[in-house]
Amino acid sequence: MKKHSLIFFVMAAAIVIGYGNMVTAAACTLPPDTAYKTSSSKAVYYIDTDCTKRAFRNARVYFSYFGSWSDVRTVSDRQLNAIPNNRLGFMPLGPRYSPMNGSLIKTVTDPKVYVILDQRKHPIRNEAFFLGLGYSFEWIEDVDPRVIQELSEGDEIASLVYPEGAAYKSSIDPSVYIVRSGKSRHVIDENEFNSLQYRWDRILTHHDSEFNDGPQRSLPVEEPAEPPVRTEIERTAPEPEGERSTPESVDDSRNDSSSDSVRATRLSASDIMYKGAFRLPAASGGSNWEWSGYAATYYPSGDPNGSADGFPGSLFAVGHDHQQMVSEISIPRPVISRNIADLPTATTLQPFADIRGGLFGELEIPRQGLAYMPAQNGQTNGKLYFSWGQHFEFSNAPTHGWSNLTLSNPGTAGAWKVGPYTNYTTNDYLFEIPTSWANTYLGGKKLGTGRFRDGNWSGRGPALFAIAPWQSGNPPARNATLPATPLLLYGEHQAGNVEIINHANQAMNGFSESDEWSGAEWLTKGSKAALAFVGTKADGNTWYGFSNGVVYPTAGDPGEVYPPVPAFPHDERGWWSSDIHGEIMLYDVNDLAAVAQGTKLPYEPQPYARININQYLFDPGFDYGRYKKQSLGAAAFDRERGYLYVFERMADEDEKSIVHVFEVK
Repeated sequence: MKKHSLIFFVMAAAIVIGYGNMVTAAACTLPPDTAYKTSSSKAVYYIDTDCTKRAFRNARVYFSYFGSWSDVRTVSDRQLNAIPNNRLGFMPLGPRYSPMNGSLIKTVTDPKVYVILDQRKHPIRNEAFFLGLGYSFEWIEDVDPRVIQELSEGDEIASLVYPEGAAYKSSIDPSVYIVRSGKSRHVIDENEFNSLQYRWDRILTHHDSEFNDGPQRSLPVEEPAEPPVRTEIERTAPEPEGERSTPESVDDSRNDSSSDSVRATRLSASDIMYKGAFRLPAASGGSNWEWSGYAATYYPSGDPNGSADGFPGSLFAVGHDHQQMVSEISIPRPVISRNIADLPTATTLQPFADIRGGLFGELEIPRQGLAYMPAQNGQTNGKLYFSWGQHFEFSNAPTHGWSNLTLSNPGTAGAWKVGPYTNYTTNDYLFEIPTSWANTYLGGKKLGTGRFRDGNWSGRGPALFAIAPWQSGNPPARNATLPATPLLLYGEHQAGNVEIINHANQAMNGFSESDEWSGAEWLTKGSKAALAFVGTKADGNTWYGFSNGVVYPTAGDPGEVYPPVPAFPHDERGWWSSDIHGEIMLYDVNDLAAVAQGTKLPYEPQPYARININQYLFDPGFDYGRYKKQSLGAAAFDRERGYLYVFERMADEDEKSIVHVFEVK
């Protein structure tokens, strides 16, 4: 037996032994099978039937146990501290979780792995069949025993012939097939695949150049030929500094080599000046500004009585991550101070409300974008355009829509897809592209949309597309696919693949897997322009694993050994780096014009300036104990006055965001 299997058995034995020493449910001072928190902490804990507690690490796991955040009970610190910690240290997916076809699941007390096919659980006999069929250890999810108990029994997988119901494709052809009665049936399109409840990220890959309908062939016992995933990288030497603005910057704006005939002059980093910051208001409607700030947009006609302070207009922004509601706030004159108490506070113009119209359910680690645009062709009023997504996108579901500006009566329309592209590249930041530029190069598509997903699932840099929903209807039909023009894509889209195929020669300069580009705006001032990305830039080494430097293997090699989960606060697995800083990154819009015209590939444009804004942030860097691993959130831009608004997440009391203001000169 190889090391993977040994690890499964050893873990199971250790856990069973550990359970024998736990407090019995009868002696538990708090009712089990319930979620709890204290008034002094945002952490939510689950108390199991053995009277031990574990923290929920993300919303996806929480909603696999409970249907609403209102199910969480608040108790005293003394009561919660009296419950011992569970030795396992993490929460498996709970009984509300319904694994889709293709999922691989197991419990923490049993090393047996099941594959879900046709909604039945099929045990895989041993590791040889597991690897021989092309499954990956990364695909296995730990689940509560009740998940497995509720599933109907299926046949054991004990052959290297693809089993009934397996979904697979060729390594040289994106067409997807499902095994039916010993034959390979071609899946016609994405809608059919989704209707069959399969996971896009669990499609087996057949490494054979022939692909005909007919009896399925057996496969040799070999691992899938996948490109290696880096677990640690050394950053390149720092770029030489050019002009320095007030923020710490690297700027190559003088080396403007674009050959496009209709040119915009590059904004320099020295054209961007810090103006100060302001605080966010108290709770309203059904939400608040804690854990907020992942989506925002500027509205020029908001706060009509506030123009006397030089900052007219308003901001629409998404509040608390758990509620995903939108509020409209005023913009006070910002103040430069290191004392948060000196900052002015915005006022609520419209209280928090849900504008999603029931289009999206609960989302695991949500991603969202907002953009205001005035009335377009056929419209009678301006709209709030939005996108909603999540950390893991198991299917390419529609994610975009629009609403009216009255939040209590949004008149929501959607949801729509962005071309054929995977959601990992489309459903985060949204912003307006200047009309004249969009008309010249994009056929009037003047809504920019894109996403950067950590790792390299969205490619090796931020993705960007131009769309125009109003050109597809008023509104477009539900589930419509919007025509999209790619402007940035650091890799290649492959039909039916939720990840972007990418290679080292298709990377953004300075790319790191643990970067987080969470906001974008098209900045203009007179004849100057730049595409600006706002986010959290990784410093030093990058690795997949835990924040204390423990690397977690990802290649799926049989000889790999998985390390134990470190103790709190280093127990969150993901992409990490030695340090981080808040950054504004600038692109030459003439390079994007070249992509739109077909003279450059979408992975060829490179940033020409980087502005480190840590000196202005109130709480820069990591704070592991608060699960704080990003510095910045959304961006919004007042084009008329040149004000760029940037959200610093978890910087104020109660983990509220603070808004920083920069002026484009």
